[in-house]
Amino acid sequence: GVKLSALDIENKLLKIAGVEAVAVVKIADEVRGDNFLAYIVGNIDKKIIRQALNPSESPKEIIFVKNLPLNSSGKVDKKILIEMSRKLRS
Repeated sequence: GVKLSALDIENKLLKIAGVEAVAVVKIADEVRGDNFLAYIVGNIDKKIIRQALNPSESPKEIIFVKNLPLNSSGKVDKKILIEMSRKLRS
């Protein structure tokens, strides 16, 4: 199969109407294999997102947030998102 990156998925998600901002993180899982998690700011149904992506591009989980955490340089702080995902899965 084609090797996807978090950035590839982010770019595809940003093209969907209703998605204002997105951050995709890769979650390493030795048991189930690596998965992508998408944090999305926007008013859109998950079904529309899933229909807009090929199954291989679709993140395992889609989580809607009011805003994305930013680091001191104004970029999305993916470390915080990865921590959030750990809390969700525990």
